[in-house]
Amino acid sequence: MDEKNIKNLIKKTGGIPSLPEIIQKVNRTVSDDNATADQLGKIIEKDQALTSKVLRLANSSYYGLSRHVDSISRAITILGFNSVSSMALAVSVGGMFAGKGREGSIALTDLWEHSLACGIGAKAVMDNVQNSSTDKAFLGGILHDVGKVLINMKFQQEQKAVISSVCGGGIKLLDAERQILGFTHAEIGAIMGELWNFPKDIVETVRYHHRPLSARISRDTVCAVHMGNEIVKAMGLGKSTEPHVLPVMEEEWKCLEIKQAELPKIISAIHDEFNRAEEFMSL
Repeated sequence: MDEKNIKNLIKKTGGIPSLPEIIQKVNRTVSDDNATADQLGKIIEKDQALTSKVLRLANSSYYGLSRHVDSISRAITILGFNSVSSMALAVSVGGMFAGKGREGSIALTDLWEHSLACGIGAKAVMDNVQNSSTDKAFLGGILHDVGKVLINMKFQQEQKAVISSVCGGGIKLLDAERQILGFTHAEIGAIMGELWNFPKDIVETVRYHHRPLSARISRDTVCAVHMGNEIVKAMGLGKSTEPHVLPVMEEEWKCLEIKQAELPKIISAIHDEFNRAEEFMSL
């Protein structure tokens, strides 16, 4: 099914969930190369609930700051523009499937835990890449499976059939989705990202997280998300609807210019950071 037909199908089922206006403004600001930290801070501070959650994360053990952060502007100064904008987007999207138990055919809390683990995994990989954006990798990892949330909302019976095929027949998730749904969670997730005005590199990460060498805008980030995804599945962090641990291509290691000998260090970092990320689980 091509993108036009997928969009038409989404419309017929009632469209995609709307993001809060405040997050749409954050997205537009992040996508604007001329945007300033002051502009981002003023946007976030207009929403009390969002401000509270971002500050709670900024002061959590995950970031390990030595001083308490009591304002968004201070958080941006200490953690940086990209870190705070990523936190705001993660808080908003995380609210779609965190803490909601089982809805439809998948356990959304399990999916959120896996998505968080993938973000941490992607960041741990990118920590070994020179001049890289670990914040983009973290956010891309958190959002990589967002298409599964919409499938779970709109196509529950088909989703059950997909999971049954994957778990019972040994078929790979993407193949089962194409056979039963006519599209994949990566394709519909990228469409969601476009309609939500997410930055182009994040949309590309969602679209190609299973075939990262097809990426053009930020191939290194997509490779890191794919690698992080497979590593955390092998580690058993969270529960993906794709139980198979798929191979990481040699070209991906070359793209990131890191050696496979770094893998034990990456796994150790993921383990440590995941244990400090409990605040994210309660978004």
